[in-house]
Amino acid sequence: MGTRIRWWMAAAAALAAAGPVHGAASWVSIDSLDPGSPAHAVAAHPQDSAYVAAATRTGVYLSSDEGRSWALVRRLSPLAVPRAIAMGAGAPPLIAVMTSDSAAVSADGGRHWSAAFRPPAGEGDAPAACTAIAVHPRRNTTLLLGTNRGMYLTTDAGTSWRRVGIPPSAGEVLQAAFDSAEPDRAWVLGRGGLWFGSWRDDAWRRLDVSDEPEENADGEEADQRGAGPLGGERASLPLLRTLAVAPSGSAVYLMSPAGLNVTRDHGRRWERRPALGLDAGTVRVLLASLQEPHGLIAATARDIAAAGTSEARWSRLEGGLAGAEIHDLAVAPGVLWAATARGLFRRPAPGGEVEPPPAASELLRNFLHEPTAAEVQAAAVRYAEVSPEKIARWRRQARLQGLLPSVSVGLDRDRDTFITSRGSTSDPETDRIIIAEDPSRSFDVSVNWDLGELIWNDDQTSIDVRAKLMVQLRNDIVDQVTRLYFERRQTQLAMLLEPEAPLAGYVERELRLQELTAQLDGLTGGFFSDKSSFPAQPHREDPDGATP
Repeated sequence: MGTRIRWWMAAAAALAAAGPVHGAASWVSIDSLDPGSPAHAVAAHPQDSAYVAAATRTGVYLSSDEGRSWALVRRLSPLAVPRAIAMGAGAPPLIAVMTSDSAAVSADGGRHWSAAFRPPAGEGDAPAACTAIAVHPRRNTTLLLGTNRGMYLTTDAGTSWRRVGIPPSAGEVLQAAFDSAEPDRAWVLGRGGLWFGSWRDDAWRRLDVSDEPEENADGEEADQRGAGPLGGERASLPLLRTLAVAPSGSAVYLMSPAGLNVTRDHGRRWERRPALGLDAGTVRVLLASLQEPHGLIAATARDIAAAGTSEARWSRLEGGLAGAEIHDLAVAPGVLWAATARGLFRRPAPGGEVEPPPAASELLRNFLHEPTAAEVQAAAVRYAEVSPEKIARWRRQARLQGLLPSVSVGLDRDRDTFITSRGSTSDPETDRIIIAEDPSRSFDVSVNWDLGELIWNDDQTSIDVRAKLMVQLRNDIVDQVTRLYFERRQTQLAMLLEPEAPLAGYVERELRLQELTAQLDGLTGGFFSDKSSFPAQPHREDPDGATP
């Protein structure tokens, strides 16, 4: 487990140098494709990752070197809006482009194109709209074109088209896909539900997308009443969103707001599982990856996520898109492409069973080289000399004061003077005055014990006041240290899990990390840095090669 976390941390740090939640890969912008223009559609070769085609309002571009260089192979009318691109196998590959009202096919990599096919107008001469296109996985010149008034088929790379006899109740075709296991059959998702049948003999049946076996599996159309994946009426748009067929033909996946629906027996029985971490009701593209075992990739308007076919939780594929609106996805061997409002992006395709990102507890193990929050708090309290032991020591010393006596020392010094008169009154000359002094000294020592102070001392009142102020100061210090500690940890995790931040944002976070470290050192007397054995930091370069 430790090895896995160290690898994940190192990979994420490397992404920071190039650029969470998921995976060790980052999206890379393809700046050589029609710079400044949104990419509306993208298609990739099912066998050779070198070939990829993309459409902008300018036209259709083809790359034969994994997107390093591009050639404009078909210029579009300024009024045409590219809706989708499809690519078949072969070298050079078949390319089909669909706009809002027509479709054109090139069987030689864009050198020559068929005449644009425009579906016939319906009643009232309202123009038909093209809505979906698909290339046969084995027959390179066979394509299906869905419209708002049915579906059309070509078997000669767009030279001629015929109408497919799908029942009118299918309504507008939203998505079409050939079945990988049965080449003469196809899946059609329309506003009237999901259909499966033969495009060769026009035998179609509507499928009940529920977890109960379909009773009328052999009929041309199944009963259209009953419970669908959400209960009540059977699912139809916008309840059924998009479908994907596994390249091996082993399963078909259908996304609805209730989650992912899976069938492994051509729609006779469906298994439903939740799509945790994915807004399933807004999925606009669903793909099955080419690696074995197959994984799934889904795109909403703003997010792209992946999951293993047996998993209920989806992991976001972040790292560079920065919220760009997503128009289309394409997957090639080892490569995932995204057409967005900010242009074309690519990244390594996720494996079949997507490894989830490490759990929070695993990520936090990477910071064991730093002191814990409790250790930093204790160091700050010691440094500020506001520990509870100091107050307890004061109280203990005040009580012990009663065992110490009060000592008084006295020193007295006395001096007595005696005056004596001697003589005769008749003879004054014989009078004598005699003065004598008698000095004396005394010394005394007294010792007094007040044992009552063992129970209560007047100093306790002063200690109580000072203790209250000290507790308040200690709480303020602990709160400040705790806030700084976990803000620093959040900054570390943000740098790890969000490597797509631009260089300016990365430098700002690095400076904030250093600021928080300095503040913790200031509150602990350098304890935090002294006790941290910092690992080597990754060397980050900006896109132009400069280093911060």
